[in-house]
Amino acid sequence: MPSRSGATVRMTVHGLVALDVIGAEERHIEALRRNYGATPATAAEPADVTIRFVEEIETDELTQLRLVAAAVSSHGFHLVDELDERPIATIPFGSLDGPCEIVYVSKPGETRHLTDVLRLAILRHSHVVLQAAAFEFEEKGVVVIGWPKSGKTGVVLGSVAHGGRVLGDDWIAIARDGRSMFALQPTVTISDWQASQLEQTVAVRLPLSFRAIRAVEWAHGRLPLRSRTLEKALPRALRALKVSLPAAELGRSTTGVAPSRVFLVEAKAAGPAAVSACDSREVVSRATVVNRFEWSGFRNLYMAWQFAHPGAVDGAMESLDDEEERAITDALSGLAAFCVEHTYPGALDEVFRAVAAHL
Repeated sequence: MPSRSGATVRMTVHGLVALDVIGAEERHIEALRRNYGATPATAAEPADVTIRFVEEIETDELTQLRLVAAAVSSHGFHLVDELDERPIATIPFGSLDGPCEIVYVSKPGETRHLTDVLRLAILRHSHVVLQAAAFEFEEKGVVVIGWPKSGKTGVVLGSVAHGGRVLGDDWIAIARDGRSMFALQPTVTISDWQASQLEQTVAVRLPLSFRAIRAVEWAHGRLPLRSRTLEKALPRALRALKVSLPAAELGRSTTGVAPSRVFLVEAKAAGPAAVSACDSREVVSRATVVNRFEWSGFRNLYMAWQFAHPGAVDGAMESLDDEEERAITDALSGLAAFCVEHTYPGALDEVFRAVAAHL
């Protein structure tokens, strides 16, 4: 078991990014396994990213950078607790274009922006991490791209009942040569309306919160006198509920496959699902915009760091837009591309059947 005495545990993210994890408890190691598919490895080369857990982050006087919940001291650039403004992490701006170390306070153990740091490290290894979902169907790798809340997850979930194998629905890493892809986060986030449909075909373990609110809704529906407040609040509560499940819990999952199709999904208010061939250049353009949007939070922190250090730059952040656009172009341009219009929220099976006709 990893110790808190400073012992180093070497791990790897899909054999691509080497991690040195220092001072971790077993729960930290397990979180890296669950959230990033990290596995034990031998230390053949220097780590790309060092993750250090400490009891407390050493600082001198802090200069607060509010609105982004950050602060700077002579010891570095820190994320701070929004309530008491104590440092909870140190982000290594200025060295993100090579081996770097990110520091976290062990309690509560949150690893904020670790995904962003890993995305940059993966980009250095000839892969690009897309804000996308992916699955395998009949030995074909399928990438699903769209604006947040456009129905990417629904396409993946709809495939499960027909033998689809899930990679993930959030961050998908694709090799620039298009020969392989894997889920940086091998999980799927499911809403209540999706779970209700999925439960008809797959045994899904839902959290107690889902079952409790459903039970209250069921009991309330049978009362002779109903509460108008509950009548409005319960559906909203269910819509807001989400659960993040390991892809393996959906019954069929895969850790990696070569992509062969890319689907761009768009949500509409009503009407049947429709799929048509489209220009891969349009998909590349939109995927690039979505990725830039998803960098917003981390980029705001970078600007706060630059404000605190006038004239300072981080090579990885400065070249990010151009490098990522080139990588997305390389990864997706050779794939058969299709555009999907469908109702969201809608029937998972309907949209998948429309997509499957082009697989």
